[in-house]
Amino acid sequence: LWTIAEIRLRIKRFKVKKVLQTSQTQRGVIVIRSRLVTGEMARSDREDLLSAAASETMETFDGYRALLIDHGFSIVDEADVSATFVEQFDAIMADLETLQASISSQFSPRVYDIVLEKNGIIAEAFRSGAMGGGRFIAKKL
Repeated sequence: LWTIAEIRLRIKRFKVKKVLQTSQTQRGVIVIRSRLVTGEMARSDREDLLSAAASETMETFDGYRALLIDHGFSIVDEADVSATFVEQFDAIMADLETLQASISSQFSPRVYDIVLEKNGIIAEAFRSGAMGGGRFIAKKL
């Protein structure tokens, strides 16, 4: 039997496979830049992160490599771009703090608190190294 997380991962892989099978790539090249699981997480932390990111699953570097290779792509280049993701999310958090009054008055202080909490979970995952970013450039064989 598969767990719900395993089923969701299979569904996400199916969706990515469909993109790889049907996408028109310029000169046979595809570039993927995505959030990735880059470190260990407790199960509850992973569930909180996926909920906060409104994502059913997150892939790993190895997972993306396998998907690309399984669909007839050769990896031309790959890079860990986690530092960029951390910088971008730190900027998002700073912007969010400046919008507290606006969000609270337009919606409610509770809505602001929820947005801050969810984004804080993501920010902490980036800062702790549990989540990062990857970039893949691959060419269709």
